Amino acid sequence: MWPLAIVLVIALYFMHIVTGVSSNEQHIQNVRESEGAASLFRSYDAAGASMIAANPALSGAIDSAHMNSALRDVHMDWAGTAGWCDRGVVNCSWGAIADSGQFYVYRNDLSEGTLLRSVYRDLLTWTSAPDQLGFKRGSNLLGADGIPLRGRTLPFSVQSKVPDGALLKIL
Repeated sequence: MWPLAIVLVIALYFMHIVTGVSSNEQHIQNVRESEGAASLFRSYDAAGASMIAANPALSGAIDSAHMNSALRDVHMDWAGTAGWCDRGVVNCSWGAIADSGQFYVYRNDLSEGTLLRSVYRDLLTWTSAPDQLGFKRGSNLLGADGIPLRGRTLPFSVQSKVPDGALLKIL
């Protein structure tokens, strides 16, 4: 009986080590995804500023071809537009809309939303004013606590094209 108990304890010890290593690797991967998404937000903002500066009357959804062109103009073509929300694309991740001199970049989270919460935190820390970043619900922009941001009613083009729950950054 004792040899079986010793073998069981040793097996449990190794299972604990393997589980700890894999959960640490998952945490590192989550941090990398969060930082990557936050840097893409900043790149798309720079490209959006370039687009608005070149054409102040720009309006409507920005397709991936226009975003790629703007990224090349600001020498950020490394960012790319994988997962961009062009017409007819299902389960897309990124998109942008120009409306009345404002530029809106959004990111859908097709998982349970944990990525967007960490990206939200990173963007608030790095670049964004609290009233320019939030989660879209209807015509409102919500903070991380779920309370609507004051003075922010989204234009109809954003309300109709950006899905609820998406993280939205206003340039």
